[in-house]
Amino acid sequence: MKKYDAGLNFLAGFKLTNGFSVHGGYGLGLLDIKLDDKISTYNRVFSIGLGYQL
Repeated sequence: MKKYDAGLNFLAGFKLTNGFSVHGGYGLGLLDIKLDDKISTYNRVFSIGLGYQL
């Protein structure tokens, strides 16, 4: 595997009136991270989060 990658991140979230927040995102790797040229491999990441503001 290659040591470096570049990508785009898309994030969205909202804050509730009780101090909680919810957010989600998607990361899209743009560079082929595999050293073998026969198969292309890219990073793809889904994320979700929950927060609370003190």
